[in-house]
Amino acid sequence: MAISYRSGLLGRAVTSLCGLALVVACGGGGDIVSTASNSVVVSGTAATGAPLVGAAVTAKCQFNTTANGITQANGLYTLDVLASVLPCAIRVVPAGGGQALYSMATGTKSPLTVNVTPLTSLAVSLAVKESIGQTTEAWFDAGNSLGSVSGALAGAQTKLAAALTAAGYSIPTPFDPVTAAFSAKTGDKYDDLLEAVAAGIKASGGSFASAQTSFVAGGGAALPKPAVVTGGTGAAGTTTASTTTPGTTTSSGTSTSARATATATLNPLLAKSYNLAFYPGTIGCGTVCSFIDKQALTVVVGAGGTLEIAGKQLANPYLRVLNGSPHIPEIIWRDGDIEYALTNNSTGVFSEINVGDLSKLNHNNFPTHLGQIRAVEVEGIAAISQYAGTYTKSTQYYGPTTTWTGLTIAADGAISFTGGAGPSLNVSGVSSTQDFNGCCGKVSVFAKTDLNNDSKIDQYDTISLFRKADGQLESIEYYRTSSVLVGVLLGTPTPLPAQGSTAMPAANNVSFKAGTTTISMPNVLNSGGQSQSSGGGFNLFASTGAGGTDNTVQLAMQSPVAFAINTPYVCRNNQEPNVKTNVTMFSRIRNDFYYSNEGGRCEVILTQITLDAKNQITSAQGRIVADLRTFKRDAPALVISDLVFHYVKP
Repeated sequence: MAISYRSGLLGRAVTSLCGLALVVACGGGGDIVSTASNSVVVSGTAATGAPLVGAAVTAKCQFNTTANGITQANGLYTLDVLASVLPCAIRVVPAGGGQALYSMATGTKSPLTVNVTPLTSLAVSLAVKESIGQTTEAWFDAGNSLGSVSGALAGAQTKLAAALTAAGYSIPTPFDPVTAAFSAKTGDKYDDLLEAVAAGIKASGGSFASAQTSFVAGGGAALPKPAVVTGGTGAAGTTTASTTTPGTTTSSGTSTSARATATATLNPLLAKSYNLAFYPGTIGCGTVCSFIDKQALTVVVGAGGTLEIAGKQLANPYLRVLNGSPHIPEIIWRDGDIEYALTNNSTGVFSEINVGDLSKLNHNNFPTHLGQIRAVEVEGIAAISQYAGTYTKSTQYYGPTTTWTGLTIAADGAISFTGGAGPSLNVSGVSSTQDFNGCCGKVSVFAKTDLNNDSKIDQYDTISLFRKADGQLESIEYYRTSSVLVGVLLGTPTPLPAQGSTAMPAANNVSFKAGTTTISMPNVLNSGGQSQSSGGGFNLFASTGAGGTDNTVQLAMQSPVAFAINTPYVCRNNQEPNVKTNVTMFSRIRNDFYYSNEGGRCEVILTQITLDAKNQITSAQGRIVADLRTFKRDAPALVISDLVFHYVKP
């Protein structure tokens, strides 16, 4: 999603999200509540040569804390984390899907520069393999051994530098792709190296994923050689390359490689006419297409699987194949060198159309991102006043308990609260607004007054208004401090499914229904737990794959007292200093990620817990119902009904 974001606005310190799967409580300690004085700004550039725009950034830190953000148009991201939770693992997932990239934030001095590129991913993957013997994906999902991997990173970077030099690449000196100053544009020494390595991998007939696998398996000893340039040098030259996926033919008749594709069937819910607009990415159309910034477009999706756009009707849609399987959220049409990728075909709820250039592929064989066709963004005070009305407080899913009971948005855009304190804001106090229509289903209201009473005006003096798929206001978020977030659902949410009566599974198994699909997760790993009178915690990881790379589910519970049996616990990341009860849930279904921390809800009932002499949990079982959300709030929720789990310590 090619959208420009203000740095730091989407960074979020999420305390007590343990691992990435089924987890119940994060040890016996309480949440960490910080002030700006002990927070660290982590920022850097995410790029593969070209910047990664609108990519999802996730930081996993010590003590089961996480932070989330989105990259800007130049690939820049910014997160705020506590100094006490470093080091952190960083993962960036491209907006259009594809190969995740990894890096690490080490040290405690703010600000920390942490770039995320194929180079950092190679180094981190080697450090993970050599220090703990895991795949990078499994390590990141589990969120453990951060110190061990951090300690091995310098050695891995040294091996990477040696491998690049031995292969024939010219590398910057000193070589530090993680923390060096870096801009994703031609002429930058690291950007030029990334482009050269991408061309070398492409010429070898492989992909970055295969090159990384070989590099790690060989102990960091081998990388594809640079591409051979023929017919001149520089921009005038061409590189020799073979492909591992079906080739395509451009409008000029030249051949270019592209990812494997599969035949697509249109979700009939998408068949309708849409009034949209084009928003350019980093480079925009140039000479490849004719769209200009904010150009109004009528797009018609036909029931027969056609796409009518820019005066043309396109047929024969297809799906891109990722990791050996069709990527079902995107349905794609092609017009010469232009590719139109519409999401979300799996849910039938229109999100956006990503416009790509198939004549210029990145190292993962994805088309260069030109821009996005999406709903028209509302600007100025109208972005607030479109939600004019009075709303009641429903469910709080994040932060210290609010005392206000109602929210009113006036016709002139003023925001006020009744029944208690809230970040009331008159129109004169609004600095600017931004409609993140193509990303997150929200409007951000930036204030020029001190909303959170920390004696300064900064990016945390912001109110975020999240809308549902039907465009109606659903929730509100704002910061009490730079790391203390409040999130509240408004109105009356859809009731959670009733607790079921499914029999408990055999030991070390989790099963549940996601919509109409039943999923069983036999791979359950414990990462430690305790239950004492002063606090309770229990970490559990469940997935359909041993490394947690496919479907996963997580529940995180933390309590200042021992867990009660047959007592409902509801989802809430609670930052109350004297309560410290947290219940958070996460689920990954293939390439889609869902959280209770993003406005979702859950109810958990523990039906059994056994302890050893040291009050360590030796077994646990229970059931869960949930309604989870993605960071894109106007996308459909994931409804989990009658989840049952049974864990027995090995």
